Amino acid sequence: MISRLPAPPARLPLPAPPMLPAAQGFVRGFVASACLGVVQEGGLAKSPQQVKRLLRQALLGGTAMAAGSQVAATIGRGLFGRALLAGALGATAMLLLGQLLSEATPQAEESPHD
Repeated sequence: MISRLPAPPARLPLPAPPMLPAAQGFVRGFVASACLGVVQEGGLAKSPQQVKRLLRQALLGGTAMAAGSQVAATIGRGLFGRALLAGALGATAMLLLGQLLSEATPQAEESPHD
C-alpha cells in the first residue's frame, strides 16, 4: 500500500521589523512633499528641471519630517537633551541638503538691473 506524505504546513511570512520613527517620518514626508509638488507643478513633471525641483522638495520634506518625528519620539520618552540634539541635527541636515541640491538645481536667470 502506497501512502502519501502529508503536505508541509504553509509558512506564514515573517513580520517585517518595525520602522524607526525617523524612517517612518522620512517616508511620510517624502511622499507628502512629492504629492504636493506634483499639484503645485500642475501635474507630472515634464522637464528635467521640474523633476529636479520635485525631488528636491520631496527630499527636504522627508528630512524635515524625519527630524520632527525623532524629536517627538524622544520628547515622548522624556529625553529632552536627545530631542534638542535631534532637532539640531535635523536643521543641519536641512541646510546641507538645501545647499547641495540648490547647486544641482538650475537657478532662474535674473534680469539685468539698469
